[in-house]
Amino acid sequence: MCAERLASCLNDLAAVSKVFAAWYEKGKSRRNALRRTVEPTQDALVDVLNAERNRRDLSKAVIDELGFRVGLWNGASEEQAASLSISCGMYAQNEYLWNAVVLNFPERLGDLGKKEPALKALLAIVRAWEPEWAGVMSHSSIETRLFTPGSPFVDWMIYLRRDDINRSRVPPSASVVNVDDLGTIIITQDVPVDANNQEHVQNIQVVEAAISA
Repeated sequence: MCAERLASCLNDLAAVSKVFAAWYEKGKSRRNALRRTVEPTQDALVDVLNAERNRRDLSKAVIDELGFRVGLWNGASEEQAASLSISCGMYAQNEYLWNAVVLNFPERLGDLGKKEPALKALLAIVRAWEPEWAGVMSHSSIETRLFTPGSPFVDWMIYLRRDDINRSRVPPSASVVNVDDLGTIIITQDVPVDANNQEHVQNIQVVEAAISA
């Protein structure tokens, strides 16, 4: 199931931007990683996921309850680099461990700084992994506002696996997108959030209020 979801995710992301057209497993060096091409097929990804299984120190037996994990990189350098980190199939009874997918956009956003491509990237994640929540957020927002890993964080875009959003409370600056029968995405504003712009912060606060209403 994890390999099937990952294949769907990679193929949908490739249709969003050339930034996501190729992926490599992370290695000990750039040269080493560039030899580790990842083919976005279910069969190939089974091998990639199995290679990264968590194992016990002495017996080297697979720790099934910790599921699978993998870290991928798009092969670009500096401002064009993107990465994808995944933990899936985990069922360990530990409140500090959970399944998660983190897609890091490049430092130079290019088209991903526009609403539609960024939304399509978020939709690729949501449709492939069906998370409880997901979002498009900046590192500066995470650093300057209260961010709790594992809890919904409103920034530029947020997806919630629910469809009971009080649309009358959503501000004019925001837009709402229904995602099939999965849930709802709220786009706080048309442009990426600047954590130092008070108007942007106010837009976020109103969306937070609409979600909690």
